Amino acid sequence: MKNILFLFMLFTFLTVISCDDNNRTPESNCSVQEYQNQVIKSECLAEDLMRKFGCPNLSCFSRDPDIRNGDLRTCTFIDYETLSCDDLIVGFDDPQPGTIEEISVDESDFAIGLFLVDDLVGDFNCLIAVP
Repeated sequence: MKNILFLFMLFTFLTVISCDDNNRTPESNCSVQEYQNQVIKSECLAEDLMRKFGCPNLSCFSRDPDIRNGDLRTCTFIDYETLSCDDLIVGFDDPQPGTIEEISVDESDFAIGLFLVDDLVGDFNCLIAVP
């Protein structure tokens, strides 16, 4: 009886962690709607941004000045709307330290905020790259 219960619990656990409702594994790319749904459900934007809202095809960037994120997983959580990162990329320069601040959600349910690198400040948007 214990073996049957164990197998049932193991099967249930593996089913829950393997796929979401759309049969998307954690390693697969998100659609725009999946990303927006993750942003809407977020209880801590900075922490979820570090995880890219579960979307490996998420990229954050500002146009003026040209700043983009490096590996968000290496950032340090400061508070609900602030991250400290060691690898923000300005133009074609090597990665450099900076902060991601004022993380919030815009009217289209996309993550937005500010990149601060040295004395440069750039409004950023986080978007999904659709293959």
